[in-house]
Amino acid sequence: MGYVERALAPTVIDAMGEARVVALLGPRQSGKTTLVRALSGPLAAAYLTLDDEPVRSLAQGDPAGFIAGLTAGTVIDEVQRAPDLLLAIKSRVDRDDTPGQFLLTGSANLRRIPSIADALPGRADYLTLFPFTQGELAGRPERFLETVLAGKAPSISGAPTGRGAYVDRIVTGGFPEATRRSPAARARFFNGYVESIVDRDVADAGRVRDAQSVGTLLRLVAARSGSLARYDGLGRDAGIDGKTAKSYLDVLERLFLVRVRRPWHTNLGKRQVKAPKLYIADPGLMASMVGADLLRVRDDDGLAGALFETFVAVELERQASWMPSPISFWHYRDGDREIDIMIEAPSGEVVGIGSQSRRNRAPDRLQRPHPSPRAAGRAISLWHRCSTAANRRCRSQTGSGPSRWPPCGRPERASGALEPLREPLRRPYRCAMPGQALSLLEAPSIERDGGRSASTPARPPRCSPTW
Repeated sequence: MGYVERALAPTVIDAMGEARVVALLGPRQSGKTTLVRALSGPLAAAYLTLDDEPVRSLAQGDPAGFIAGLTAGTVIDEVQRAPDLLLAIKSRVDRDDTPGQFLLTGSANLRRIPSIADALPGRADYLTLFPFTQGELAGRPERFLETVLAGKAPSISGAPTGRGAYVDRIVTGGFPEATRRSPAARARFFNGYVESIVDRDVADAGRVRDAQSVGTLLRLVAARSGSLARYDGLGRDAGIDGKTAKSYLDVLERLFLVRVRRPWHTNLGKRQVKAPKLYIADPGLMASMVGADLLRVRDDDGLAGALFETFVAVELERQASWMPSPISFWHYRDGDREIDIMIEAPSGEVVGIGSQSRRNRAPDRLQRPHPSPRAAGRAISLWHRCSTAANRRCRSQTGSGPSRWPPCGRPERASGALEPLREPLRRPYRCAMPGQALSLLEAPSIERDGGRSASTPARPPRCSPTW
């Protein structure tokens, strides 16, 4: 595999034209070094890496002198290995407000590392480079998020169906090195990847007394990816207390190995107090850590469901990394009602996505326009909630009811059936798109059911109510 164009590259170039410092963060081996080396030419920037011992020694021994000797427009790779450099960079850019002076990379979240005294607030633009998306691997643009946030229900046709058609993508994941290897070599890569991070990076990212417990905790999260965070239970299984488990999980999040989804609620305060969901940052890494190969994933419904949900969750986050406006990700759970992923735009628009994974589906259902979600080989479920102001109108039209119900519609209430609201509000619904969930994430163009163009008016699909 040759050089793969990264969708984030134009954003990095734009940021260097506006900000004095740009910090490109992300997990180890996600392609940061490859990207900044490729951009150093167009940016006319010198390249230095703190993985080189002589360079690191100079930076750690005399940070101010090291920065003073650099010309404007310098890439410093793995800057977290010399934390005091950031104070020297701050001093320099405070005296000179020229944009594009430094492009930094880091394999940990610089804003949350205790040893970093100043993360350059107001001086640096922070970007995150995750492993490859499916669209990057296929060499085509991805518009899934912008489509669903515009209120359009996406669907495609002609995609392969069944779990077997996609399992290889899931167990491979998106780390560049993993995508180039055979299954046996990929397993060796992931084993060495985890060991090197636990041995070297964990201590740099936080105050950790027992690095091996962090590795054990990471493996427990891999086995339970997509589950609610139960810190006491995780700590007990890892041989530590719940408070320490929570602290160590925070370290793993700083290293971009664990992704946290807090619960969505209309009450902003309640989003901070309920249990979050935990995901491993890459489905290929997850499959390797639980020892699952293609055959096991194909035949094990429970494992395949967790892997597929993890795939969808991290794939959407990767696609959001280059969106012009910041996108927030949550989960929703109220009793037995659950939405795996809630996507919230700054405007207040919310889309809920649920993932399902089945080995196959009944052949007699293949041609039905709206099959039951339970019969789907794979399905994505979509909910669209309108803006806050529109939801107040929605509440007034739907009448009173338990506040725990999502605001834009409830399929029925004690007084009788609820008439679906017309545009621009929609009744929540679940549209089965068998076998096409992965393809939705990489489709360059999206059509409605029945082959209609996304711009063609169409009545809401006759789908099963979600609640």
